[in-house]
Amino acid sequence: AGLRVSYEILIRLIEEEENLMPPGAFLPLAEKYGLMPKLDRWVVGQVLKWAAGRGWSAVRDGMLCINVSGATISDPDFPEFVAEQRRAFDVAGEVLCFELDEPDVTAQREDAVRFIGQLRKQGCHATLSGFGRNRITFDLVKDLGIDFLKIDGSIVLNMLRNPVDLAKLTAINKVAHASGLRTIAEYVENDDTTAGLREIGVDFVQGFGISPPRPIDEITGP
Repeated sequence: AGLRVSYEILIRLIEEEENLMPPGAFLPLAEKYGLMPKLDRWVVGQVLKWAAGRGWSAVRDGMLCINVSGATISDPDFPEFVAEQRRAFDVAGEVLCFELDEPDVTAQREDAVRFIGQLRKQGCHATLSGFGRNRITFDLVKDLGIDFLKIDGSIVLNMLRNPVDLAKLTAINKVAHASGLRTIAEYVENDDTTAGLREIGVDFVQGFGISPPRPIDEITGP
C-alpha cells in the first residue's frame, strides 16, 4: 500500500583499468564456479548496509529489488542469512523484494515455494521475472505466493508493433490482477510504450524510458 516506486539493484565488476564490466560478462563465470550464492549474499549485505545508513523506508522511499540465482533459491540457509543481516542493520523486511527468474523457478518449484514463503514471513516481497517468455501456467504462479509478476521484456518491446504480443501482454495483465498480483513491465523505452501500458492497466513500468541505470549513491528516493 502506498508503493509508488522501487529500484532494481544491478551489479557491475570493476576491472583493473577501473572500467565497469557488465553482468553478462562475469555472472556466467560465477555460476560456472559455484560462486553465485556467495555473490548474492554479498549483494544483500551491501544493500542492507546502504539502506540502514539512509534510514530507508519502503513506503516513503520504495522497495529495493535484488535478483537471486537458481543456486541461491536452492540454498536452505539463505532466508535465515537475510533475517540475520536485517537484524544486524535494523532494516524492515518490506524494504527488500527478491526477484526470481522464471526458468529457475520452473526447474526448482519446491525450493522456490519454500524460499519465497520463508522470506515473506519476514515481510519481504517476491517477484517472478521473465513471465511470458516460455510456457508457464498460472497455477504455478499461484502456488509460489509472489507479490509481483514481471512481464518479459521481449513482449513489452514489441507490443506497439505486434498485435499478438499486445494481446498476450493484455491477457497476462488481466489474469495476474485476477490472481491478486501486481504487474511490472520491463524494457520500457519510450513514452508511447508507457502510455500503452497505462491504458492496459499494468501497475509498474521499468526501463530506459523511465530511468537509466545509475550509481546507487545517486538514489535519494522519489
